[in-house]
This record gives sequence, structure tokens and C-alpha cells, in this order.
Amino acid sequence: MAARVLALNGETMAFSALTPSFLAFVNQAKTGDIRSVGMTVAMTTQQICIAAKGEINLQNKPANGATINLNTGAPLKEVNFFTVFSHPAPLDDPTPSATTTGPSLAIKRNADGSLTLTWTGSLQSADTVNGTYQAQTSSSPLTSQPSATAKFYRAR
Repeated sequence: MAARVLALNGETMAFSALTPSFLAFVNQAKTGDIRSVGMTVAMTTQQICIAAKGEINLQNKPANGATINLNTGAPLKEVNFFTVFSHPAPLDDPTPSATTTGPSLAIKRNADGSLTLTWTGSLQSADTVNGTYQAQTSSSPLTSQPSATAKFYRAR
């Protein structure tokens, strides 16, 4: 599997080589049935992964042919193999960090059996899941003992 890392110049829409061609992994033999299928590449701004499936020699001796399944006597099929390497021109991750902008609600059971509700936004409660929700005047956090009566909460 030969690879080469390229860079795209966004202004000229032209590619330039960041690396010379190289072997990401060698999976061949002059004898035997060794082959690679379904090659794929995944990358981040820091690392590149090249993966494939196929028959390989698990001892890294491709001249000996594909590793044989001892139960069937046939070569192992669809073995996953890959190589990961550092990006030759690493950049910081441009993805903005995830932030929670909406309301949240967390419920924790305490050692004494009570429940503590912590929320952002406003808290509402109802006696049935589809019921009419009423605003709660309590401030976060709220601790109470559970009862046999069902109660449903949501943060808005």
C-alpha cells in the first residue's frame, strides 16, 4: 500500500506534496494468496490512519504466505490491519469545542436514599410524563425523599 500526503492550496486550488511516496504497510508475497482490500484513509489535523482488510501474515513474514486458520486450514480472511503516523504538517484542531447552551437536568441518588436534582434554566414537574407541567419555585439543587407517587421533571 503506497501513500503520499498532499496539501491543497485553497487560493490556487493546486496540490503540493508534503511527503514523498512511501509504503504505509507491505502486504504482499511472491507466493501464496496475500491480498489487501477495502483500503481507507482517515485523518485529523494531527494524525493519519491508513487501514485495510485482507489476508496477512501475523508474524510479519509475508514470504511465508497468509496466516492459516488452524480450525479450517484456510488463510485468515478479512483481518483488519492499519498504520497510524503523525501528520507531516500538523495543525491545531479547528473544530469549536462543544458547549451546552440549553437547559440541563441531573438526578443523583444519595446514600440516605434521597434524590438531588440539579438543573440549569427553570424546573417544571408533572404527575404523568405527558401531564401538564407546572413551574417549580425551588432553586437548584433540590433534595427530596422519593415517595410511592410518580413525579416527572424537566428543565426548560
